[in-house]
Amino acid sequence: MSGVLWSVRSRQDLRSAFDYYRRIDDELALPIVEAVEAKAAWLAEFPGTGSPTALGLRKSLVAETPYLIAYRETSRGIEVSRVHHTAQDWRL
Repeated sequence: MSGVLWSVRSRQDLRSAFDYYRRIDDELALPIVEAVEAKAAWLAEFPGTGSPTALGLRKSLVAETPYLIAYRETSRGIEVSRVHHTAQDWRL
């Protein structure tokens, strides 16, 4: 089974998303974080499915959320570099 390694920055991104949505709608925050985590786990199993970027990373949208995951393939799965809101400047 492949694993997911989260960078410090990606964990900060995820925490910021949780905090933001918790202020808007407490019931929305956790499902968004869970969707991002589930997508990362799926990408660890199928790392080549994300779109390649110019910086050697891959990116993949998280269904039913406004987020994308920027990651790189590793011998053990993936390393999540960032979790971006699609409205942010996320060009990689």
